[in-house]
Amino acid sequence: RGTNRLSKIESILVDLDVPKSFMRSKTRLMAKQELPDLILMDVVMPVLNGFQATRLLKNDETTARIPVIMVTTKDQQTDINWGMRQGATEYMVKPVAPAELLSKIRALINAG
Repeated sequence: RGTNRLSKIESILVDLDVPKSFMRSKTRLMAKQELPDLILMDVVMPVLNGFQATRLLKNDETTARIPVIMVTTKDQQTDINWGMRQGATEYMVKPVAPAELLSKIRALINAG
């Protein structure tokens, strides 16, 4: 099961075009309905920023265990510290090396 999920993630990441139709303001609701194995979270988003969205997800009993990898251009140490304090499992600064991202995803999927 884990290998199949990882293959799906890899195929999505290959074209690194996360669907634009994904309504970021509905992240929490979607996470509660879908219960994904992992969330890639940007910080710069309309309505709620990634820090706020991560905090809401981590404070909700239903979604608290979903690993969140923040993938963002916010590269200041204060941003990184704040992201981790909000509950991010990992924090990566764009541009991200695909191999490094896949490695972190594999580790988190296999740990779960």
